[in-house]
Amino acid sequence: MCNLVPVKWDSDFFGFPVGRLVVPDKVISLNNEMKRTIKNSGYTLLYIVSNNGLQSDLDQLGLPFYSDIKITFGKKTDSLLAPVHDYIVDAQGAPYNFNEMAALGVSAGAYSRYTLDPFFPKNKFKEMYVEWIRKSLNGILADKVFLFFEDTINGLITVKKKEQIAEIGLVSVNPDHHSKGIGGKLLYAVNFFASHENCKEVFVATQAINEGAIRFYKKNGFVENSRRFIYHLWVNPIK
Repeated sequence: MCNLVPVKWDSDFFGFPVGRLVVPDKVISLNNEMKRTIKNSGYTLLYIVSNNGLQSDLDQLGLPFYSDIKITFGKKTDSLLAPVHDYIVDAQGAPYNFNEMAALGVSAGAYSRYTLDPFFPKNKFKEMYVEWIRKSLNGILADKVFLFFEDTINGLITVKKKEQIAEIGLVSVNPDHHSKGIGGKLLYAVNFFASHENCKEVFVATQAINEGAIRFYKKNGFVENSRRFIYHLWVNPIK
């Protein structure tokens, strides 16, 4: 069965119809009926999510696509934590420089499928990450936005509570301040938040090609929880 669903926010934001197909776990390839349904879906862009690689099946469709592997890491929440670092501040409701936060948000998406997909309209990914920061600060996409703030904002992390899980959205450190322990302090702030919100685990996702992020999360006690293939299939490519 091929269950295609519209993705409203993406469709509204990008200005063309976007859909999603989550392939059932037991399906290891697309049958002819599924391929026909996909090609006749009417979507400009279709996100295909699968536990299995579908590269050869998509090649047969003769449509342009971009492939990504999303890795989710998890870590049990530590309890009885010491207070967070003095330079860690809560961004929401405070007059911190939005442009600095937006720049860090865009930087966080350096390895994003929206950034690396060559078929996406140029600069749309930047607009999307700026909007992500704005909606995080408004409490829509995040419960907390923590900053590493000295004279300027040199690090940012967003987190949202989902039942008993604290889910990290964006993580970014000013490239000029890498290897100074800022990322670890931001993760500590999330762990502190999760502990006080009675969350049992902290989850974060990154791309398989982002080797630096993978090393960083493993160094900070995260273990791989799952990996999924995500494809951008351009059913009706933008001309």
